[in-house]
Amino acid sequence: MTSDPSGDVAVVAVVDEEDAEEVAANLLDEAAADVLVLPVVPPTDGDNPLGVMGRPLDRRAPFFVGLTGALGVAVAYVIAVGIGDVASVLVLIGLALFIAIGLNPVVALFV
Repeated sequence: MTSDPSGDVAVVAVVDEEDAEEVAANLLDEAAADVLVLPVVPPTDGDNPLGVMGRPLDRRAPFFVGLTGALGVAVAYVIAVGIGDVASVLVLIGLALFIAIGLNPVVALFV
């Protein structure tokens, strides 16, 4: 097995299955040696057990303004679609009431 001087590329020549297993085990060992896991511990003090507060959010930042605008457009779209869906149901209910009230005298006459 040879590798690039930068250590990014490995060139492997596999002869048989046992050699392939050995090469794979070596690659896994090398990869595991490169991994360093550190626990994430927020800075705390006696008065703030959850950590020190960060900077306040700048409400005039372009990202915040764009996010707020996009959320406003999304809410307006959902409300418009909801009103459109409810409107079609209300039209059907109104039409049914109109027909029922209009046909009530004729039905009462036949009964």
